[in-house]
Amino acid sequence: MAVIILHLSEKEISDLLFVGRLGRFLTVAPRENHKILIVHDGYYQARIVLENEGHDVANLTQEDWAGSAAAVFTGIKALTRQIVNGLTDQGVAAVGMQGADRNLVALKDGQPVCPVPDRLSDLAANGIVPVLGPIISSTDGEKALESAELICQSIGDALAGSHDVTIGKFSDNPENVEAGALNTYKSAAYTNFDSSISVELIRAENLADTEFWERFS
Repeated sequence: MAVIILHLSEKEISDLLFVGRLGRFLTVAPRENHKILIVHDGYYQARIVLENEGHDVANLTQEDWAGSAAAVFTGIKALTRQIVNGLTDQGVAAVGMQGADRNLVALKDGQPVCPVPDRLSDLAANGIVPVLGPIISSTDGEKALESAELICQSIGDALAGSHDVTIGKFSDNPENVEAGALNTYKSAAYTNFDSSISVELIRAENLADTEFWERFS
């Protein structure tokens, strides 16, 4: 069975109408033979919280972060709930969580890993769309903020042995992207990328297109 990990970047998150449109497309998408996972960015939300607390984000110190981390994490969890609510309002069965929940994504040797990917894929197999926020477990038992790209990679790597994995990166004009641009994006955004994982630049409306899904069947 194919797994498509949809990466919601800062651009999609800042578009107040995007999640609603995404939800409408997912409700009509022919997903019988596919699993959908969503991972969203958190740096934009973190920056807003830090700036509201009076910090210079460009020169943030560890002390600044320690004093504001709880507020940042609260803001990101609220963002995850907002995305889930936007999807469920359109009839999508979605559930929000963070990478740190049940140790879904954790740091190992400085890189995020997904120790028990079945916890996510089993939800998706039952028609539930997991929406994963970027708060992960760190090596010291604390929580850390990680890039959505690396979280997508860690989940993809963990699932690649038993599933056909595609990471979907949204683009306004994917048909105008040269073939080499995908490789550039992959090498820039993802490190140690499993060669069996593909990256697709897609339009949101493609998700309601039967031909789009047939490409991954």
